[in-house]
Amino acid sequence: MVIQALDGQLLVTVDEQVYALSELAVNAQVSPEIDPAEKPKKPKKKYIPPMSHPWKRASFITQQKRAHEKHQYV
Repeated sequence: MVIQALDGQLLVTVDEQVYALSELAVNAQVSPEIDPAEKPKKPKKKYIPPMSHPWKRASFITQQKRAHEKHQYV
């Protein structure tokens, strides 16, 4: 239940507990009083598909042929 006091303050009752409501700034995504500061962002790892991936197969076969012709084995 929401209660408006005579002085204009808004209160809410939940499970027989009374809480005061406060107005947030317009377009605020988080509450500075409740939510912590921004979490540090972790750098994303670059995904490198394995050599067996279908998109890499052609370049892998070309690399194998070139290495076989020049007798360079890794």
